[in-house]
Amino acid sequence: METGGRHGAVLRFLPPLTISESEVGMVLDRFEQAVKKSGEARQLYATEKA
Repeated sequence: METGGRHGAVLRFLPPLTISESEVGMVLDRFEQAVKKSGEARQLYATEKA
C-alpha cells in the first residue's frame, strides 16, 4: 500500500500478480476494519473537542 495523488490523498494497493482471491479478501477485510476504527477515533476526537 502506498499513497499518491494530490496531497497524498490516494491509497494505492499494489499486490503481487500471484495474489489469491482469498488473500485479497483478507487484505480488504483488514483495510475495512482500519477505516472503521479511524472513523470512530475521528468522531470521538471531534466530540471531545466540541
